[in-house]
Amino acid sequence: MSLIDLLKEYGLWGVLLGTFFEGEVVLLMAGGLAHQEILSFSGAWLIGALGAYIGHLVYYSLGRYLKGKDFFSIIPRWKPKIERALPLIRKYPTLSIFILQYLYGMRIVGAVAIGLAGMSAWTFIGIELINCLIWSGLILTIGYSATAAALAWLPVAEKSLTAIFIVVLLTMGLLYFIIGRVSRWRDRGEAGK
Repeated sequence: MSLIDLLKEYGLWGVLLGTFFEGEVVLLMAGGLAHQEILSFSGAWLIGALGAYIGHLVYYSLGRYLKGKDFFSIIPRWKPKIERALPLIRKYPTLSIFILQYLYGMRIVGAVAIGLAGMSAWTFIGIELINCLIWSGLILTIGYSATAAALAWLPVAEKSLTAIFIVVLLTMGLLYFIIGRVSRWRDRGEAGK
């Protein structure tokens, strides 16, 4: 059973669980399903934000709990990402909540790093709620719009889940390509300093 089938079968419960663990792909597909009127757009937006919010609170709490402990012996592969995030968090604590949400591969690790950095729980709770609402709406809208564009260009049946899946994969591929280019460009710029 594919992710799109799971979302179709379990609806907003699938969106809730998916955004807790993963996020972007689930919301992109939910946007496609909302375009097809299989899911409610507003429901997917709010439930997607809730799933991400709960997930981020859990990961933030993990960071707070493990602060001062040997965290990297537990999850060593996160060490380079957390070490890159900590200076940003220390320099721009509030802004870092937003920035880490949108950096590819940093959403979950960023929440852990914010906890490790010792940010106030009330600051994180308040700002993260706003952040998750914005993030959920943005990613969902991209999935919705990409599906609308693809269905206008492709000769497929109006309710084709395969088309939605293809559109989401193509959109993710394009975003991955763009983010990779920007990241390499930024790294080259920093290397030249």
